[in-house]
Amino acid sequence: MTYTLSYPIEVGSRKNYTPTQLAERAIECVTQLPARFRGKGPRLSYALMIGPDGKATIDRPDNANVQEWVATIDRTSCPDWLADEIREVLP
Repeated sequence: MTYTLSYPIEVGSRKNYTPTQLAERAIECVTQLPARFRGKGPRLSYALMIGPDGKATIDRPDNANVQEWVATIDRTSCPDWLADEIREVLP
């Protein structure tokens, strides 16, 4: 998976991925970000959002759309927990 160095970062779509796959991709994305985007600490948080079109994106929490916000994640987040959070918001 290739990530752009600008926000928001597209993770995938509910049409193409299961909630478990979206969760794994989101955490992988946060883990793969270059150090300058992750910050110096291991616990820099990001907002995972799913829009009405079903696209999952990651952005900094201060830029997040509150209506689309699913969870706050970092590179130590549990994929199973995140998949459960995603399932709760998907129709």
